[in-house]
Amino acid sequence: MNHVLNAAIAGLSVVSFSVIGSSAYAFTFVNGGFQPTNLSAPSAYIGGGQVDITGWTVNSSYSFLVSDGTTATTNINAASYGPDPVWGTTISAPGGGPVSLYSPGQIVNSADGSGWFIAMDGAYGLPASIKQTLTGLKVGQQYAVSFYQASAQQSGFDGDSTDQWQVSFGGASQLSTLMNHASKAPVSPWQKQMMTFTANSSDQVLEFLALGSPAGQPPFALLSGVSVAEIPTPALLPGLIGLGLSAWRKRKSESAETSTVS
Repeated sequence: MNHVLNAAIAGLSVVSFSVIGSSAYAFTFVNGGFQPTNLSAPSAYIGGGQVDITGWTVNSSYSFLVSDGTTATTNINAASYGPDPVWGTTISAPGGGPVSLYSPGQIVNSADGSGWFIAMDGAYGLPASIKQTLTGLKVGQQYAVSFYQASAQQSGFDGDSTDQWQVSFGGASQLSTLMNHASKAPVSPWQKQMMTFTANSSDQVLEFLALGSPAGQPPFALLSGVSVAEIPTPALLPGLIGLGLSAWRKRKSESAETSTVS
């Protein structure tokens, strides 16, 4: 079987062709940059519903929406909560008290330039997640989910920690690359992640669940620049393979005839 496939590929090298992807289904996915609708401060604690992020629902007891350019000198107001930093940035959190995510003076910006990113403690209270329902999906179609991740740690604590995102698309889940964060280290560089999922329903929930350890060394997972795209299906591939085989056989026949004449 392999020699047949290789022959088809060889034949295609002399054939001009184009691959047509399937794009008849228009699905809905919004606000991969986490633009807020009711936020007046630079950033906010979102676990208690102090801010709305269009299209997304947050299930978390310790999550923040952070704006680009936030540093340790920026106080982030959130409802009645007081300022709360994390190795570098001052964030409002339940009960007040310092919760800083970045090293002093470090400026952290969204990976995609949207101006906003999510910071979630994956080891405190209820599971920290953010999700939205995608509609208009094509059953059996593959979709690429891409995003950027980074790791951080709450100030006032020391000890190494880990961060990771569990991404769920309908009934399937995948884990992002594990991030190891050194004690008191600044926010790590953004890492691009890409995952492939297959739709089993026209409406499915896309969810990002923050996973962190240990609970005693508050780990923060950062999320930026989420996108979802349909993966084109090469509808003409079977025909192209057949065309390639024909071209290969023709070329082989012509070569044999030339050798006979010689």
